[in-house]
Amino acid sequence: MKKKAWSKPAHRAPAKTAVQRSEVLEHAGDMITGNHWIQIGLTRSQVRAITRLGKRWSIQKSPCATMARHLISLSLLNLAETEAKLEALTRYIEAEGFHSLGTYCDDVMRAQERMGKK
Repeated sequence: MKKKAWSKPAHRAPAKTAVQRSEVLEHAGDMITGNHWIQIGLTRSQVRAITRLGKRWSIQKSPCATMARHLISLSLLNLAETEAKLEALTRYIEAEGFHSLGTYCDDVMRAQERMGKK
């Protein structure tokens, strides 16, 4: 009885994605004042959640980027409340053993997506 020789699988290139990590998917600026542009990385679940929210508010052009600007502005308008929530959430995240705010939020958003699909 012959044994089949073990062969190493052929090296495959990673799956191509529609957008490279360094490319900007959307942009949105304020037409009234000068803009200072930043680039941030969001998880897929964050992009989906922000885009859905933007579309609910009937934002047609760049719903994710525009809604992200709105969310940042709202957070800054209520800075004391935002800081209090961030401090409380940071204590909770550390107590529960999450690595970062991003991983905690991503886990919560994934759970919310699963609940919405049921």
